[in-house]
Amino acid sequence: MRLRRLVLYVAAALGCVPAACKSDGLIGGDCDRGYAYCQGTCISVLDDEANCGGCDVACGRNLACVEGLCGGPDGDITVDDLPGGNGGMGGAGPDEGSGGINVGAGGPGGRGGSGGTASGGGDGCLEPIDKPSSCGSCDVSCPSSAPNCTPTDDGGYTCTPNCTVEPFITECAGKCVDVQTDPGHCGMCFNACASGICADGACIGAASGHEVAICASFEASSPGQTTLLTNAVFLGAANPVRILAYVRETSDASLTGTDAALIAASQLAGRSYNVTKVTALNSINNQLSRSDYDVLLVYDQQNAPSGQLGDLGTSWASTVRDFSRTGGVTVILSGGGGRGEMGDFITNLGVMDVQSTENHDGKRYYVSAPGDAMGINVVSPFLAVRTSCLFNTSDEATGELVFVVSGPDPQAAPAVVHRIITP
Repeated sequence: MRLRRLVLYVAAALGCVPAACKSDGLIGGDCDRGYAYCQGTCISVLDDEANCGGCDVACGRNLACVEGLCGGPDGDITVDDLPGGNGGMGGAGPDEGSGGINVGAGGPGGRGGSGGTASGGGDGCLEPIDKPSSCGSCDVSCPSSAPNCTPTDDGGYTCTPNCTVEPFITECAGKCVDVQTDPGHCGMCFNACASGICADGACIGAASGHEVAICASFEASSPGQTTLLTNAVFLGAANPVRILAYVRETSDASLTGTDAALIAASQLAGRSYNVTKVTALNSINNQLSRSDYDVLLVYDQQNAPSGQLGDLGTSWASTVRDFSRTGGVTVILSGGGGRGEMGDFITNLGVMDVQSTENHDGKRYYVSAPGDAMGINVVSPFLAVRTSCLFNTSDEATGELVFVVSGPDPQAAPAVVHRIITP
C-alpha cells in the first residue's frame, strides 16, 4: 500500500507540470508552472531534492522531493522509496557525511539532470505566447523592424511593425491589444480588471463598499480603538490608501488625536496612506470619487453649528452611497460631544438610524462580532477612553449592518457599526 500511494504521489506531482517548450523550462519568457528561476535557469521545484519547493531548499536525511515537499505529503518518503530505486537519480545519491543533503539530485530539469521537464519532454507551451520576446512561439522574438506582437485570425500571434489590425490597435509594452475587451488593459494600458472581465472598455464587477461609524472622537485613543481605526481605514487593498478627510468643525484636540491615531494605524497595518483634508461644505460632493480616493474619513465635528450636520448628511448621501457601491470606504468618527448632532449626520447619510448617543468613558467595550472585518484582532473586552460613547438606535443587526463593538451585554447599544454595501 505504501508503494502504491507513493506512485500516486509521484504521478500527481508530475502530471501537474506542463512540459516546457524549452529545455530550461522557460514558457513565453517566464518559468513554467512548477518551475522556479534558480542558478540562472528554470528548475523543476516539484521533484528536485536540491531545490524542493523553491530555490536552494535542500532536502536532508535522504528525503525525496515529492510535490515540492521534502519527504512528500507525509514527510517520510526517501529517495530509495521512489520507483526504480534511489529515485532514478543521475547523481551519486545522498551524502550522509555532509549533514544529509541529497547531492546529485538532478540538474536544471530535476531528476536525471537531463534539463528536460519532470514529465519527460513535449512542447506544452502555455498560451497565450503574446509577448514580443515570445510571439506566437517560445522561440520567436520580434525584430526591431516588427517590434509588436499582434493576435491573428487563427488565434495565434505574429510580429508586426505597428498596431493597425482591428480591433488590436492599442500598443501596450509591445503587445497589440483591444482595450475594449482585454481584462489586462481595460480602457487603457495596464488597467487590469480584478474580476477578469472587461466589456466596452470598462471592468465588470466591483468589490463591496463599507460604511463604518465609530462612537469615539479620538481625542484620546487606546490599543483597541487604534486597531478599530486600522481595520476601518485599511479595509481595502490599496497601498498607499488615498484618504479624503473632512475636518471643517473638528476640535483641535480631536484633530491632533485622530492624526496621531492614523499614524499608529498605518504602522500597525504595515501600510501607508496619503490624506487630503478639506473644510468646504460642498467639498465631498465636488471631490469624492473612486478614481481619486479609497477612503472618506469624517473626523468628529464637535464645533458644528446647530442643524448643520443633519443637512450635511442629507446633502452627501447620494455621493457617499455611489462611492460605497464602487468599493469605497467611509469612516465616521463621533464622540457624542458638542451639540451631539453627529447622530443626525449618520442617520441622514443612510448608515444607521441614530436616535441619541450616551457617554461610555471609562467603561468596558465588548467585541460582539469578532469575525467581522472590523472586529479582527480587537481585544475583548477593552476599556473605553475619554470621549467614547454608544449609539442608541432602533435598527437591528442584519447581514449587511453589523454591530461590531457594543456595551456590556449582547443587547447593549453598539459603539461600532459596519454597513456592507454591495455593488
